[in-house]
Amino acid sequence: MLGSSQSLAVVNTYLNTAIAESLGYFADRLEKTKDVEAEKQKIIEDTITEHGRIIFNGNNYSDEWIEEAKKRGLPIIKNTIEAIEAIVNKKNIDLFEKMKVYSEAECHARYEVRVENYIQSVSIEAETLLHMMKREIIPAIIEYTGKVADSFNKIKKSGFNNKTLNSTISILNNSIETIDRDVKKLEELTVEIADHPNNKEKAEFMYNKIIPQMIEIRKNTDEIETIVGKEDWPIPTYTQILYTL
Repeated sequence: MLGSSQSLAVVNTYLNTAIAESLGYFADRLEKTKDVEAEKQKIIEDTITEHGRIIFNGNNYSDEWIEEAKKRGLPIIKNTIEAIEAIVNKKNIDLFEKMKVYSEAECHARYEVRVENYIQSVSIEAETLLHMMKREIIPAIIEYTGKVADSFNKIKKSGFNNKTLNSTISILNNSIETIDRDVKKLEELTVEIADHPNNKEKAEFMYNKIIPQMIEIRKNTDEIETIVGKEDWPIPTYTQILYTL
């Protein structure tokens, strides 16, 4: 599926190239036959027999389709890096050259550009996340923890022991330490990017290290978002995004 920041032209180029080759193949067969109607029927039968395995009318986002695709011998592309590499697959280069769309050098150039774009995109996302966590989220959690602690102390001075507030303070305090540790780990990883000499290694490092760490930070932050008071949370919550923006 086309990403929201991507150009439709690229996808259309790939699809139209494949379709053009297929139509050329059909045309060659039809031009060589004397019985066009019979040949058309044979083309349909041959095409369904050879390529019918790509047809699936169920949920293409489900695990069911992944398992079914494996049974049918279809490629399972799990991430952006694998998808980008498809353009330098030999059979795809041969197709582009045959249809006079791209040369081999142009395919490799486009591969390099897309890998570099991937690296830049993930880098920007990581830096943005670090900025949000250090300048907004962590300070907000600390401030809210202080408010809850003040309320707990006031209640305690009144002669009561509120177990709920005590538990909330403990959860908030632990979350500050956990999230801060995760943020520092992400900072270290962003520095390590420079240790990888080429873009392919950098992209793989992004996918295998940077993105999982970002997901971990998000998971822990999502959990604490349900505890911090609405007026103390610095960015729109899921509810606000869905129903008020």
